[in-house]
Amino acid sequence: MPVFHYKAVSPHGEEVEGQREDVDEAAVIRWIQGSGLIPLHAERTEGSGRRFTLPSWKMGRRALSSADLAALTEELSVLLKAGIALEEALSIARNASESPAVGRVLDRILEQVRNGASFSVALASASKVFSPFYINIVKTSEAAGTLGPGLGELSAYLQRERELKDEIVSATLYPLVLFVVALISIALILVFVVPKISALFVGYEEMLPLSTIVVIASAEFVATYWWAMLLGVLGGLLWIRHRLQMPVGRLRWDRRLLGLPVLGDLIAKIEVARFSRSMATMLGNGVPLMQALPLASGAMSNRVLSDLTRQGTEILKDGGSFSAIFAGAACFPTLALQLIKVGEQTGDLEGMLAKVAEIYEAEASKAARRMLSILEPVLIVGLGLVIGGIIMSIMVAIISVNELPL
Repeated sequence: MPVFHYKAVSPHGEEVEGQREDVDEAAVIRWIQGSGLIPLHAERTEGSGRRFTLPSWKMGRRALSSADLAALTEELSVLLKAGIALEEALSIARNASESPAVGRVLDRILEQVRNGASFSVALASASKVFSPFYINIVKTSEAAGTLGPGLGELSAYLQRERELKDEIVSATLYPLVLFVVALISIALILVFVVPKISALFVGYEEMLPLSTIVVIASAEFVATYWWAMLLGVLGGLLWIRHRLQMPVGRLRWDRRLLGLPVLGDLIAKIEVARFSRSMATMLGNGVPLMQALPLASGAMSNRVLSDLTRQGTEILKDGGSFSAIFAGAACFPTLALQLIKVGEQTGDLEGMLAKVAEIYEAEASKAARRMLSILEPVLIVGLGLVIGGIIMSIMVAIISVNELPL
């Protein structure tokens, strides 16, 4: 009997891989589905037999932008709510799409659906495009016969997520551009302006004030070793990237970020809003709490908070409450914890999580504007002080040399 190597996704969003002896690929796929998993790929490990029809996708997670994914989800939701069959809805969306990336995704999904696969299984074959969170919402909506409304909830979630992200990016983009412009301005002054002025002081080096000596030495260093400075910055960025790819290094980095005065507060609010919104969306679409928790933790980018929620499944298995997961966490806002407790007591956990998401989406927006209001004047004043200091040191040196007796 041939041996098949398979890959699948568990209800918790974890990838499962293994081998199984069976008569053919179809039997392996039926066995995987019977085990409660979503099949991704199956192929023979011996002989030349044909492969299971679900393709191994090479596209990355960014094959679809967040805007494209939200628009596609909303379009499919509208079509399905109008009573159009899934295959026809996919075909209409494919013909109406102007994006090549969306077209390629829909072609592959449509092929799987026409071959008899369910929509969630077709999405799972594109697991690098659609997250486990997305796939599980579709799977539970299919089981409940509410695929159209389920996709509508997904579309609303994706739209709110994108709006929050765009607002945060917009708030932080200006300070970043201002900082880069400040560095470029200072470098141009040191490389092109200071050397020409310093030629006036040849022979008077001992008469120059300390500030002028420092400025001239800095200009000479930048002009001579600019390549070493660029290599140093590049090496530092690569080292940071390497450290962040290690679980321990990423955990330490995320913990330090949460401890920062203004930025840490902003990160915590964003992560709580994402977690609460994803949990409310999944619970509203019938995803069980034990299954929704690890999926929602995947929506969080901060490893400290993500690990906290991921470990919460053990608390729930031991009979603990949902709010007990965050009870001892100083980084989890007190107001959010109290609202979650109220939701548990009143039996409306989904509604309270949605309320928490609304509150902290608004708080994150306010925190971003507050950070911008602090960073903008700090950068402007800092740039003014540095450039002003360079100019003053040169002017003092010129005045000192002019006052020397002839």
